[in-house]
Amino acid sequence: MAPIKQPQLPSVQTQLLLHQPRSPYETFSEGGIPDLKPGELLVQVEAIGLNPIDWKSADFGFALPQLPCLNGREFVGTIVAENTPQGSRLAVGDQVLAVATDYRDFRKSAFQEYAVVCGFNAIKIPKGIDPYQAASLGVAFVTAALSLGVCLGISLPKQGKLPDLDLLSILQREGEENIPKDCFDEVFNPIPAGSRPHPGEWVLLKDLDLAAKQVRQHTQGSLRFAMDFIGRDTSAWCQNVLAACTSTRYPKDIDNPDAIPDPYTQKGSTLSHLVCLSGTPKAKSPNVRVHQVPVKMFHENEELGCVLSYWLYHSLKNGIITLPETQIVDGGLEVINSCLELMRRGEISGSRLVVKLK
Repeated sequence: MAPIKQPQLPSVQTQLLLHQPRSPYETFSEGGIPDLKPGELLVQVEAIGLNPIDWKSADFGFALPQLPCLNGREFVGTIVAENTPQGSRLAVGDQVLAVATDYRDFRKSAFQEYAVVCGFNAIKIPKGIDPYQAASLGVAFVTAALSLGVCLGISLPKQGKLPDLDLLSILQREGEENIPKDCFDEVFNPIPAGSRPHPGEWVLLKDLDLAAKQVRQHTQGSLRFAMDFIGRDTSAWCQNVLAACTSTRYPKDIDNPDAIPDPYTQKGSTLSHLVCLSGTPKAKSPNVRVHQVPVKMFHENEELGCVLSYWLYHSLKNGIITLPETQIVDGGLEVINSCLELMRRGEISGSRLVVKLK
């Protein structure tokens, strides 16, 4: 292991802390500079991408490991120190996108001036890509990639030197003992290969302005897959739409347990599938298998985190992925509360919000 390369750094930094649920974040000017463990990078944060979880966790008191809490799920910045092997793909001076799926480790949180990112899942910003716009991409990309690649079992198309990415196979090679219990079914009881989505099939992404009747009309009863990234109420809406799409694959007598196929068997491959990020329906439908996005695997499985980061870098470099429409706000950590209030009131629609620190 090469020695840590660490230029002159300040002894303290400013952080944005949440002291109690349902209260504003507060700046703290005496925060420490995070220490690096082997394989980690220290990044000077330059822009923070804001996400609904940043205000929802504060308002409703979930995903707060301890108080005061340091939040923030994605940021862009420049590497200022490293504790990685010689010859690593990233070095001091590189600009990277970081996705803090490991929200229990406050060293990796975005709401501070200096943050840690694992070397294997830091995403290098290609030349010609606006880093401020890129700051809003990370959470959406990781969520979409794991939803499609793990929950629905779709391989991602090849990029760079990588072949088509079969994320399920990567995780299955780890063995049952190395997969968290809450991710076990997604990895080892996946949708049967013959029943996974194919080009030309309909996948419903929940749109609050789209009526269920219109969905059924356009898909003509063939809708089998849906994704919801909002919450429990909207996931229930999606489940109802799926269950109402009548076709021969649904059992006729749902009150007869023998008529309900086991979701993990070939017979059960005729079920519809709903992928949820933020909350699953309280009541389950016998015709719909509900999946939860295994977001933690981005930081818990080194191979998966590495190939996804490589894939996104080359997709951006080659123009395969277009950056989202982004509103960029100056003002640093001090303006995050007001920006989150805009999101809370639903005033940021159809675009992403990024706060510049420098």
